[in-house]
Amino acid sequence: MSDPTVPDAERMPSAIDRAYGRGATLLAGLMSLAAIAFALDVPRRIGLQLYTEQYLALILALTLGIAFLKSPRFPGPWRAIDALLAALGFGAAMYIAVRYPVLVNELVYRPLDGTIISVVLTLLATEAVRRATGWGLTLVVVGFLIYGLVGHLLPFGMSRQILPDRLFIYVAADTNGMIGLPLMVAATVVYAFILMGQVLEKSGGSAFFNDLSLALVGRAKGGAAKIAVVSSFLFGSVSGSAVANVVASGVVTIPMMKKAGYKPKVAAAVEALASTGGQLAPPIMGAAAFLMAEFLQISYATVVLAAVIPTLLYYGSIILYVHVHASANDLSIPADVEVPRAGEVLRDGWHFVLPFVILIWTLFWLNWRPELAALAAAASLAVLALFVPYRGERARVRDILAVLPGTGVAVVEIIAISAVAGIVIGVLNITGLSFSLTLSLVKLAEGSVFVLLLIAALVSIVLGMGMPTVGVYVLLASLIGPALIQAGLDPVASHMFLLYFGMLSMITPPVALASFTAASMARANPMGDRVPGGQDGLGRLSHPVHDRVRAGARHADRLGRDGVERDPRRCGRGLRHRRDLRLDVPPPRRGGAAGPRRARPRRAVADPPLSGDQPASQRPRHPRRSPAPRRHLAVGAGGEPIPHVTEFLKMKKIDAFNHIWPEKFFEALIAEIGTMTAITKRSGDVPMMTNLDRRFEVMDMFGPEYQQILSLASPPLEKFGAPDVAVKLGRIGSEEMAKLCQEHPDRFPGFIGTVPVTAPDRMVEECRHAVEDLGALGMQIFTNVEGRPMDLAEFEPLYEYMASAGKPLWLHPARAENFADYQSESRSEYEIWWTFGWPYETSAAMARLVFSKMFDKYPGLTVITHHAGGMVPFFEGRVGPGWDQMGKRTSDRDLSVARTSLKRPHLEYFKEFYADTASFGSRKAIEHAIEFFGEDRVVFASDAPFDPEGGPMYIRETIEIVDALDISEELRAKIYHGNIAALTGLKL
Repeated sequence: MSDPTVPDAERMPSAIDRAYGRGATLLAGLMSLAAIAFALDVPRRIGLQLYTEQYLALILALTLGIAFLKSPRFPGPWRAIDALLAALGFGAAMYIAVRYPVLVNELVYRPLDGTIISVVLTLLATEAVRRATGWGLTLVVVGFLIYGLVGHLLPFGMSRQILPDRLFIYVAADTNGMIGLPLMVAATVVYAFILMGQVLEKSGGSAFFNDLSLALVGRAKGGAAKIAVVSSFLFGSVSGSAVANVVASGVVTIPMMKKAGYKPKVAAAVEALASTGGQLAPPIMGAAAFLMAEFLQISYATVVLAAVIPTLLYYGSIILYVHVHASANDLSIPADVEVPRAGEVLRDGWHFVLPFVILIWTLFWLNWRPELAALAAAASLAVLALFVPYRGERARVRDILAVLPGTGVAVVEIIAISAVAGIVIGVLNITGLSFSLTLSLVKLAEGSVFVLLLIAALVSIVLGMGMPTVGVYVLLASLIGPALIQAGLDPVASHMFLLYFGMLSMITPPVALASFTAASMARANPMGDRVPGGQDGLGRLSHPVHDRVRAGARHADRLGRDGVERDPRRCGRGLRHRRDLRLDVPPPRRGGAAGPRRARPRRAVADPPLSGDQPASQRPRHPRRSPAPRRHLAVGAGGEPIPHVTEFLKMKKIDAFNHIWPEKFFEALIAEIGTMTAITKRSGDVPMMTNLDRRFEVMDMFGPEYQQILSLASPPLEKFGAPDVAVKLGRIGSEEMAKLCQEHPDRFPGFIGTVPVTAPDRMVEECRHAVEDLGALGMQIFTNVEGRPMDLAEFEPLYEYMASAGKPLWLHPARAENFADYQSESRSEYEIWWTFGWPYETSAAMARLVFSKMFDKYPGLTVITHHAGGMVPFFEGRVGPGWDQMGKRTSDRDLSVARTSLKRPHLEYFKEFYADTASFGSRKAIEHAIEFFGEDRVVFASDAPFDPEGGPMYIRETIEIVDALDISEELRAKIYHGNIAALTGLKL
């Protein structure tokens, strides 16, 4: 019976509220349909060309519309402001979605309409996050935006100003901003898994998980709390939110624990702790698993396998505490709670297990994309739920259909967080703060891995306060992750470390969202709800995490650093002994012999120490303090030499093409241009590029006979700014490499300068400075820089000087994603621009040099082509007999001006190029290069450190290939060091 004293307006939603609700539901349903269609590749199947960024902008438009309609903030007649904000957000994002193919080219010029749209979109996305998550993440985003605008005025800020229009356009419309990686993962993979969780909830899966937990541990000592732990683990692994996990599981488990005799604060603490652990548990891991896979460019399955052991340790420690606490206080499940049998629960709810089997099968065995695997599992569960009842009830069709808008609403928070996380990443990139912070953290730790991990843990907890897990992870992965990787730690283990300590913010005062939620449900004091002794338990639990970080740096193959799934049994190799499963795992001992660990009773065997764990006197030092001694690592576990390894190490190996960014050059680069995508993804996150200690560690893997000729990495210097900037950076790079060669002649016998091709009046001067003043062995030139072909007349003074100086030119291919694969497109897809584009660039540059008669004009000109001569060795038939028919397909100009005017057959010129062995591990490419160019014109090179392992992989594979070639030892010696010495005058 209604209370007549309460006005109807206060008892029931108004017509405006209902209209807003229907509008939000409609947008949420459309969002689900769009996400499913995109995951199933429907646009391409129906012939619609849709950029990924257009889809992301569409999802962002729907998200902003839902956020403002679902969470209105203005009362009464001002309610229309929420509708206006929803319309503005939807319209701004849709403007980018519809016009993106055109905008992607126009935004470079910062048009007024693009600037206005970007400002509106940035501000509204930030407000949407404030409404969804509160002020925590909002203040972080606002702080970064303010830094981007005024950072150049701060004493610790940037060295140059970022104009407001450039900043807002960058964070709103660039792929490093809101429509970037975090949003892409949230709008595809995370969305599919949240959809699966919604289907599970609507079909009765929550009841099944609670019943299964009750059946498994209900009869055990402390059963009520153990039920909470197990049910929180099961539900939390697919919920994606610690707070949602507390609410869904705690509504049943917290009253049960209190009824069993647990104090309210203990019941709340157990539930909060167990629910928070769901953020670490596969398959969703608080939505961070998918982001981690994309950030690290590894498979999702690899991330899941890496999370298994930390998850088991986490929940195992909670179960152990609950058991000890219950035994001490004689606590058990209430007598009036009926405990079902596990067999009966599984028999009645088998259809809830089958989708997880399908998920694992499609992910790990069929290698489906995660979003497709999740959709398949959700579809199977939806069908089964319609026909198979649980507890006598079947899901209805309307329940399944309600999943579509329900998922749209449920995922709004994650998508909004992912969008503004792109703002943070964008500011980090455009200002260069990410690299400055990385260098600062590494210097602050002063070479100690433990100190760096301690700083990272503290920063993770502090930054994570009041933020959802996915937001915490994105922020930490952008700010702290590069520093850990720069220190030489395994990327997967480093990011797991950040995720672990980031999620602890959910139970760490003063914010502690999960703890406060559980405390309110248990009616306990929010600031006193932690488990007694819980800090000690969590502190001890950090040992396994520390172990995994240390082990990851040595055994990256267990965690799939190269993205290849390893045997899951090897991932658990460190837990073979019972002592390893105890909560009080001792810290790893110092020292120890290298090699595989052997089982010893009642004792955990430690891995050999990292350089960061060694005493300072034994640790490789920075070269300016004390040069690191060369170590010969061709020894077994007992110190005995490995015969075949020792034999090939006797031959000197001079790596003629590998890349480095010296420290001062790197700092000058950041001061000039901040950062860009190519640096962030390719060079900035590879420790060996800027960290000499890491470079020395990698070099030492191949013995003292392995040496490197240093050169700067791509992209070309001309991409970093005006011609004077390219000249300045090139000179700094050459001078710093020359210093390294002087300080470490046994490691670096020489270096290569870089030609600033956009400053033709300075080219010869800079070459003369590098070669004559600094002693460069040659100069590096990039193909197709700023659209300039290699046979322009302005380059001829360069060729004349290099020929007269008797120094070679190293030819490095250069092409970016703005080189479209087809004329109807604006950019290259799937990284075709470098995979196939770079070999073409090398081959085209070689052809232009040949047919423009540069070798006739300057007979002493020598050119070393990167990556085994590009396409030329593979297409000898086209280059030779094919080009003999030049002019038959085109005008006589090509025939008369080019081929017939050469002094010799054109094929002979092509065979006079030199080639290196940097072929990404392709034996055929090296064999073809030797066959085409000849045994005197192939030099050993690796292209380190740009491989999946960050340095050693391409070196190792190239050495293995050259050693396995069926050639004489004399020819092998020529490839390894003889040819490059003869070409450059290098003294061996």
